Amino acid sequence: MKKPQFALSYNRSKGIPNWVSWQLDQTWLGDVERRNDFRADQSLPPKWEKVDARDYTRSGYDRGHMTPSGDPNQFRSQHSATFVMTNIVPQRPDNNRGPWVDLENHCRDLVDEGKELFIIAGGYGKRAAIAKGKVIPPQNLWENYRRHG
Repeated sequence: MKKPQFALSYNRSKGIPNWVSWQLDQTWLGDVERRNDFRADQSLPPKWEKVDARDYTRSGYDRGHMTPSGDPNQFRSQHSATFVMTNIVPQRPDNNRGPWVDLENHCRDLVDEGKELFIIAGGYGKRAAIAKGKVIPPQNLWENYRRHG
């Protein structure tokens, strides 16, 4: 799926993206206030089951962004676009709020130094399903980036 802010490969059977890719440079960074408007991605084909933000309730997982909400946040619409559930994977809180956010901040620090990044992130493996089998959390997460400049 191509979106203005990122591209992704969506895994219909797992209810999560296989990978998400985006470009990060100074033109994308800004200071829009976080909105937390998680929602189903209505651009999926009509007959596909859509993951909703409530599917993570009491699961023990955070709704973890692949393309971080803090990256495309120069404009409210760019920021909001990262909250579609096709950009989200179940993340353990200790990872999402620790090493994963540290990695996101490291990437933004590189951009602040004048670098341009091409980033791809995803997950592999699987844990026990949540949301009555609708979502399969990945066992591991990965992110890779290439710097330019």
